[in-house]
Amino acid sequence: MNTEKIQKRLLVIALFSMITMLYGCASAKINVLKPLASQPSTASLSLLDKTGKQISEEDFGNLKAALSTSLQESGTTLVSTEKKNVATIVGEIQEYDKGSRPLRYFIGFGAGTGHMKSAWKIIDQAGAEAASCNIDGSISAGVFGGSFYDVHDEVAKAFITFFTGTK
Repeated sequence: MNTEKIQKRLLVIALFSMITMLYGCASAKINVLKPLASQPSTASLSLLDKTGKQISEEDFGNLKAALSTSLQESGTTLVSTEKKNVATIVGEIQEYDKGSRPLRYFIGFGAGTGHMKSAWKIIDQAGAEAASCNIDGSISAGVFGGSFYDVHDEVAKAFITFFTGTK
């Protein structure tokens, strides 16, 4: 093989690697257990930490903010959890491991991968379970190792897909 072909292949590999690092690799997978018949126009949001305090207050707040923003953008009015006669969205964070950002940055190839597992229920105004799903999020790369907040955003997007019934 001549030197020019080798240089071109190395350039393609380098460009692919740079693009992958710029866009990151945060993702979320959803498993719908019981689909929602229709999207409520008003709901309260309750987020529960079932990890034994593996999630920091800052991370918990960022996840809740990402969900709140996504819900409002989908046309849902969020109200206090104390308000009765509205649908309630209950999210349980079951596992939360941010992984190692330096390992994702310096080594890559799955080293330092972070993940979270969550379970979601929609409780209707009568107190019955109207819908449920599980959402698993992860990150394995990204700019400077990728921010775990990208996983929060992907989980929020996956939840809105479930909540609105869109694909």
